[in-house]
This record gives sequence, structure tokens and C-alpha cells, in this order.
Amino acid sequence: MSHNLTTALVEDLRARIVSGHIAPGERLPSGSTLIAEHGVSRTVVREAVARLQAEGLVHPRRGSGSYALTPPASPPGTGRPARTLQDRRALLGFRTGVESEATALAALAATARADHHLVRMEDALPGVPERS
Repeated sequence: MSHNLTTALVEDLRARIVSGHIAPGERLPSGSTLIAEHGVSRTVVREAVARLQAEGLVHPRRGSGSYALTPPASPPGTGRPARTLQDRRALLGFRTGVESEATALAALAATARADHHLVRMEDALPGVPERS
């Protein structure tokens, strides 16, 4: 039951942040206020804030409360933020492909100067064994 309560609270707070009802930098309602408004426990409030933090929507400050962040931009072509696990996995897969290809292209573009730079870095670091 608390999972559903947590999900409901997350969805309500997410909607308020994304809509601008809670502006970026603004403090979220206190735990006591959320408990009273939603009829939930302190544990549900903590879990909801942790989920929103994982989504990049809030930043908790010890002793001060949690503050809304600017909602992340929507992934290109979707018109909506990546909030589900499936969306995030798709984005990570895309990033992995792009970043791997970029790394491979950078390695291919390395020149003889790269060896010179490696030698200089090794010379600057004490205790690094000589290259053979």
C-alpha cells in the first residue's frame, strides 16, 4: 500500500514541479505539510523525495528541506522528459553507442604528437615505469 502512496505523492510533486507551480529553487512543502495534505507517513514522504532526487527534480539540503530543480529537457523527438526506466535505458544505450564511436574516432585520429604527450606526462609523474 505504501508503494502506491509513494507513487501518488511522487506524481503529484512531479506535476507541480514540471508545471512550475513549484518553481526551480523554491522549497518543497515541509514533510509535515505533505503528511497532512496526502495522509501519508514520514517514510512515504522520504521515499518520494528520494525518487524525485533520483529523477533530478529536487535537491535536498540537510536541515533546510528539499528544493525544486529545473526539470530536465525532453529527449529530442519525444516531447517529454525521460522519466521511466525504459526511457533512461534507451538514452543510456544511445549514449553508449555515440560515446563509443566518438572514442574510436578519437583513437584513430591520434598522431605521433600523442606519443610525445604521453612521454611528457610519464616524465612528469614520479614512479611511473619507463615505456618499452
